[in-house]
Amino acid sequence: MRTILIRLVLVLGPYSIDPQDVEPIWRMAQEYFTEAGIPVKAKFSVIQDPCPGLNSLETMQSKFYCEYKSVKRRYRRNKRTNIHFIIPPIISNGTSFIGGFSAGICQRPWGFSQSNAILYRLQDLQPRSDTSAVAIAHEIAHSIGATHTPKDTTSLMHPDAGMLQLEGNSIFITARSIKEIKKCQNGRLNKNSRGLKANVH
Repeated sequence: MRTILIRLVLVLGPYSIDPQDVEPIWRMAQEYFTEAGIPVKAKFSVIQDPCPGLNSLETMQSKFYCEYKSVKRRYRRNKRTNIHFIIPPIISNGTSFIGGFSAGICQRPWGFSQSNAILYRLQDLQPRSDTSAVAIAHEIAHSIGATHTPKDTTSLMHPDAGMLQLEGNSIFITARSIKEIKKCQNGRLNKNSRGLKANVH
């Protein structure tokens, strides 16, 4: 399988992580793919939020659509590139949440996904960089071919993978997901499903 290029874009906004924090979190996310034998590498960039305003449970889906449109204008000429926005956390009543969206499964030749990232949970300062890495890896895996595996609580592609990780479960990219990703990257799977799914923790 050829190396999959991911363009990681840090979106600056309220409570966003710092640019120097992107690479350590990405390394944790990349490890899921490395252990599964899926070669991925990333290029990093930083932008101001194209759809400014505090992320909230009420606005997150509309913000996704807005940012997806901005990505189409800005990046769609980059063939064979999957763009992933790392966005500030969702804030509701002083509590921070991590979630994610993907514009589809097996998006080719380019795709878009996004997830929230934080170093510490706002309400109690509990570390959350590892959970942020799970969200990043999960949504990128959707873009490159993996579907949800709701019956497998060891799977990175479980809909509640972030919560499973928080509970101390070991999660990884399973054989089923590896097969799906390989089919997608070899051009034998092209679902391009346009549904949106949020996993918020």
